[in-house]
Amino acid sequence: MLKEKRAEKIGLHFSNHPKFSNQHSTLLVKVDKYFFHIPPTKNDFKELEHLGELDQNYRNPPTKMSLSQAKRLVYRHINWQPTQKQQKTPPRKKYRSSYFTPSSLGKMEWPPTRPKRGSR
Repeated sequence: MLKEKRAEKIGLHFSNHPKFSNQHSTLLVKVDKYFFHIPPTKNDFKELEHLGELDQNYRNPPTKMSLSQAKRLVYRHINWQPTQKQQKTPPRKKYRSSYFTPSSLGKMEWPPTRPKRGSR
């Protein structure tokens, strides 16, 4: 999106999560009315202003979109089609314990017997 001029580089911020106890910076990118942080390049340090600490009071506007809808939107933008193997998810098997013993609680007779056909 940066190459297509659909996103704009704003500046650099210090990261709130230092790597190996070393302070590092992230690149602030604006897409429409949303802001994101991505790893900067060496040229970003030369060309962009460092904005200092990250402002914790700022939040992106709330958006309600399912993950599958967001993935479809991104896939359409980058012209990517999932392969057949990636599209199919294997059916889930029900968990059955090999130690399962049916309960006889609530039965009137012991040992439990099978009901006779037609005796209802």
